[in-house]
Amino acid sequence: SVVDVYDALTTNRAYRKSLSKEEAIAIIDKEGGKKFNPKIVEASKDILLAMKIEDNAPALSRDLINEIRFSYYFRDQLTGFFNINYLKFLLSYTEEYTIVCAYHINFINFTKFNMDHGWRKGDKLLQKFSEDLVEDHKECTLIRLFADNFLLISLEKYMELDCGVIERYEQEFSIKIRKKHIDMQNKEIDTFDKLENLILYG
Repeated sequence: SVVDVYDALTTNRAYRKSLSKEEAIAIIDKEGGKKFNPKIVEASKDILLAMKIEDNAPALSRDLINEIRFSYYFRDQLTGFFNINYLKFLLSYTEEYTIVCAYHINFINFTKFNMDHGWRKGDKLLQKFSEDLVEDHKECTLIRLFADNFLLISLEKYMELDCGVIERYEQEFSIKIRKKHIDMQNKEIDTFDKLENLILYG
């Protein structure tokens, strides 16, 4: 990944001396669109430039590398919670991570709300809705699948969906929010494609 290469370039190795931040980023930037996703390269530049590198620095800790990688790869840019990449990750490692319970939550005809009130207000509503939903389900994980579609999951135990937040938003903003329980223990749901098909087509 970008961070792994950056770590390798900016730390001393037995066969060469470490490069500066600028030199390392220039090399990575040159590989954008070839070895690396150009969007990820662009998103990581500011983070890497802001990092302090000491002379003769040892390799970055795996925890820090994972934290940097996580910050742009698994985070939804609008809400700050998880994005669809995190769900794909979980479903790729079912031996280590088991999604016990899930609820698909999506806004019905949210495009009309955006047209009536503006996209900025629509984005703010989704942000606040996400925060309030997580506040009422602190033991769960929220994933923004795309647009106005969310998945609330539990990795530890079965959970009941508290519809209080959903009902409040429906009343306050005159919108309709659909919620659907998904039995993740069903052996047929063992890949992201199968889950996506269930979410989209029921």
